[in-house]
Amino acid sequence: MKRIIFASLAIAAVALTGCSGSTDTTDKGDGGGGTTTTPETTVEIDGSKYTCEEITASEPQECGPFTQQAFDTYKENIDGYVRSGRLGPLNDANQFTYEDAAFAGLGACAIVLSGEGQNEYIDFMMDTPPFNDMLTERVMYLPAWFTAEDYLCTDLVFPALNMNPGSSAIP
Repeated sequence: MKRIIFASLAIAAVALTGCSGSTDTTDKGDGGGGTTTTPETTVEIDGSKYTCEEITASEPQECGPFTQQAFDTYKENIDGYVRSGRLGPLNDANQFTYEDAAFAGLGACAIVLSGEGQNEYIDFMMDTPPFNDMLTERVMYLPAWFTAEDYLCTDLVFPALNMNPGSSAIP
């Protein structure tokens, strides 16, 4: 259910933000521009080509429209993000795959594109296998979030940490 909500937010955010990348924003006959993603888009990493669908967490899941938009826009930065050495627990190759780390970064970009922030990212990741089984504390997701801002989707403005009373933000 969270993935469906995430994908719906993605579609709305992409339409509202008018993001650039490998998207086609053509008039669909309704008077407004529509956005389509390109699921066949690939990125070459270590001699192998990956689609967004292949860069997902270890458990089977779809690359929804929002994540696809992030992939289309930032695919050339994925390798630098994953190999940055700044992903905290996601750097542990015994627990997480290259694809897991890439998905965590694309998720951060997708959340920001939707107008949401760090808390929503952490909530999403804490409900996504395999992360939810291995990273049980909210603080464990912060390195992936901050590194996405520095290495992956560097043109996005990441929202400031919400420190209001009642916030689930980490002090």
